[in-house]
Amino acid sequence: MASELDDLQDYLQRCPEIKQAIVFGSLAKGQARFDSDVDLAIEMDHPMSVAEKAEWIAKIAQTTQRAVDLIDLFRVGQPLFLQIIQHGKRLKGSDAMYGRLLSRCVMDYTDFMPYRQRILDTRRHAWIGS
Repeated sequence: MASELDDLQDYLQRCPEIKQAIVFGSLAKGQARFDSDVDLAIEMDHPMSVAEKAEWIAKIAQTTQRAVDLIDLFRVGQPLFLQIIQHGKRLKGSDAMYGRLLSRCVMDYTDFMPYRQRILDTRRHAWIGS
């Protein structure tokens, strides 16, 4: 498992277009099975187009020999963003870039969670009446 992450990290280090990369999910937890995919969040200097995303998925899948679930850190929303930050493993990016990402996650989370809680409370009241 560690060698897979090392190989992926080596590959990503050779990709100057990718500024920051975080692996999450079973591979990051060390629980990947033979049929597990690679859950990878990347940041470029711009939001990825659909064509770019498909191209990167193909490149990373060829490198890892696994299916790839690729998340664009420019467009990721809550609660997935928080899960990536909490449980992910950084493979590429400076501490300063990661700090900005953490700050954005906290701001997004504090903006999003009151709305989420209100929606859940409304649904709970509609479904069970309390």
